Amino acid sequence: MDDGDDDLKAQLEAARAENRLLRAAIQASPAGILVASAPEGVIRIANPATLGIRGRPAEELVEIPIELHPSRWQTFNPDGSMIAPEALPLSRALLKGEVIDGQEVIIRDHEGHERWVLGHSAPVRDAAGQIVAAVVVFPDVTERKHAEQKAERFVRMAELSSDLIGLAAPDGRALYVNPAGLALCGFPADTQVEALNVRDFHPAEVADMLSSLAFPAAVVHGSWTGESTLLARSGEQIPVSQLIIAHRDASGAPSYFSTVMRDLRPLRSLEAQLAQSQRLESIGRLAGGIAHDFNNLLTVITNYVELVRATQQPGSRIFDDLSEVQAASERAAALCRGLLGFARRQPIAPEVVDLNHLIADFSKLLSRLIGESIELVFAPQADLWRVKIDRSQFEQILVNLAVNARDAMPAGGKLTIQTLNASFDAGGMKAPPDMTPGDWVGMTISDTGVGMSEAVQSRVFEPFFSTKPSGAGFGLGLATVHGAVRQNDGQIFLESSPGNGTRVTVWLPRTHDAVAVPETDSQPAPARSGGLIVLVEDRADIRALTTRILTAAGFEVTAAASGEEALTLWPSVAARARLLLTDIVMPGISGRQLAARIRDAAPELPVLLMSGYSEPDAAGEASVGGRVEFLAKPFTPSVLLAKVASLLA
Repeated sequence: MDDGDDDLKAQLEAARAENRLLRAAIQASPAGILVASAPEGVIRIANPATLGIRGRPAEELVEIPIELHPSRWQTFNPDGSMIAPEALPLSRALLKGEVIDGQEVIIRDHEGHERWVLGHSAPVRDAAGQIVAAVVVFPDVTERKHAEQKAERFVRMAELSSDLIGLAAPDGRALYVNPAGLALCGFPADTQVEALNVRDFHPAEVADMLSSLAFPAAVVHGSWTGESTLLARSGEQIPVSQLIIAHRDASGAPSYFSTVMRDLRPLRSLEAQLAQSQRLESIGRLAGGIAHDFNNLLTVITNYVELVRATQQPGSRIFDDLSEVQAASERAAALCRGLLGFARRQPIAPEVVDLNHLIADFSKLLSRLIGESIELVFAPQADLWRVKIDRSQFEQILVNLAVNARDAMPAGGKLTIQTLNASFDAGGMKAPPDMTPGDWVGMTISDTGVGMSEAVQSRVFEPFFSTKPSGAGFGLGLATVHGAVRQNDGQIFLESSPGNGTRVTVWLPRTHDAVAVPETDSQPAPARSGGLIVLVEDRADIRALTTRILTAAGFEVTAAASGEEALTLWPSVAARARLLLTDIVMPGISGRQLAARIRDAAPELPVLLMSGYSEPDAAGEASVGGRVEFLAKPFTPSVLLAKVASLLA
C-alpha cells in the first residue's frame, strides 16, 4: 500500500470521526434537530430532543415525504392554523435554498399540549452548489414564550387600567408609567418617562415619606400598602391609595419596584355624600320629633285661644289680642309643617302625573314669582315618562327651587327647567350614587347666579341653614325640597361653584301606571248629630280639649288615656260607638294597632287617626283598612268636626 492509500484512509477515518462527533452532538443537543434529503424531503435524522417535543416514536416521524411533515409533526402557525408543507422552515431551506433565522412554530404533542419552538434552517450544498439536504434546529422556547405572554398581558392590563401603574429603579428613576397615570398627573402622553423621578409625582413631604418609610418597608416585607398623595402638574394634590412591591434579583437585592395607585377622590366624594345623608337623616329624626311635640302643644294653644276668642266681641281689645296669638300659632304651625316636610313626615297623596304638564301649567306663576329680570326657559323631553308623586309636593319643590334660583340672581339672569328620561346601567349610563338601576325621570333647574362654595353646599339641605339676611325666611326651603323628594322615593343632587351658577337635579322613579281620571265631585250626606265617640289620647290636656269640642257639638265622648285602657272599656261601649278617634303615637299599643284590633270586632266602625307627625304612617305597623281619615295636629274645632262629619256621613 503506497502513501496515497494511507492518506486516503486517514482522511476517511477523520471524516468518520467527525461524523461520529456531529451525530453525538446532534443526539445530545437540547434543541431539536432534523436533517432531510433533497429533493423529496424525506427526514433522515431526528434527534431525541425532537422526538421528545412531539412525543411519538421515530418510525412515525422519519422516512416520510415532505407533504406529510405538518400532519405527522403537528406543526401550527402562531394563529393556530396548520403550517403548509412548503412553508415549514425545513421545506423553505430544502426547496428554495432559504436560510431561516427563528420562525415561530407550535408543535402539538400526542396529548394535545403545545410547545413553542424557533425554527432555524439552512440548505446543505455539494461541491457543485446543488442542494442535497437541509437541516433545521428548533430550540424549545415554550417557557420564554409563556413569560412573554404574561408580560404582554401585564402591559395590556396596565395600558388599559384606570389606576396609575408604574415601575421605578431602586434609586428612584421612573422606568414605566401607564397612560392613565400620566393623564392623572397631567403629563402628556408622549412624556419620556425615563427622564422622570419618583419625586416628580409627589409633593416633597410625601416623597420623603415614601423614600424613608414605604420603600424600605417594601424591601423588608415584600410590599407596602397605605395612602399617599400625587402632585399633578396643575398643582392639585390628589389623594391615592398606594401599593408598592419590591422585586429582587438573583442575589436577593432589590432590582426594581412596582406600584399601583388609585384615585381616592370619587371615594371621598361618596363618603362625604354618605356623611351628609346620615347627618340629614339624624337631623330629620330630631326635627320630626320636635315638630310632633310642638304640634301637640299648638293643638292646645290654638284651640283654647279659639274657644276664648269665640266668647269675645269682634273688635274688642281681648278679641284682637287673641287674634294675634292665633296668627302667631298659625305661623308656628307652618314652621312645624316645614320641619315635617324635611323629616318626610307630612301626609301625601301620590298620583300618576306627567311632569311636563305640571311644569307648563305652573310656568305663569313661576314667571311672576321670579320677576321680569330673569328669563324662564322650559326645555321638556318629548314623550316624557310618567311618575307618581303628590301634586302639591311637586309644586312645592318647583316653587322652592325657583325662589332659591331667583335669590341667587339679584341682577337678573336665566332660569332653565329641563325634563329628561334616563335608563341607568343601560347603554353605558351609570346610576348616580344611592340610585338603583332602572328607568328614572329627571328635572333639572339651572340658574346663572352667584353659585355656592363647597362649605355652603355641604349644609344646603339642613333645616334653618340659610345664607340670606336674618328675617328673610326660616331656612327651610331646600330642606323641605329634600324631604319631599325623598318621601316620593326620589333623589336630589346639587352642583355648584362660586360664580358659575347652580344646577339642581331631581330624579323620580318611572311608573308604568296610567294617569288617573279625576273623580266627579260628590257631596257626602250630612252626618247624624250626636252619638258616642271613643277618644283615645295619652296627653291629658289634648284629651280634655278634644272632649270639650266634641261634647259642645252634641256628641257623647268616652275617653281613654292609652290603647290598653281603650281595649278594656270597649266591650261596654261597642254597641253604641259610632267612631274611634285615636292618637297614633302612644306608649304601648299604638293608635294604628288599636284601630286594627277594634276593627276585628267592628269592621264597619269609622276611624279617625290623629298625630303631631302629620303622617298617617307615623307610628304603628298594623293596617287599619275600611273607612279611615287622618287629622293632623294642630287642628281647630272646625277642622275636627268636619273630619268627624265626613266619616259619619
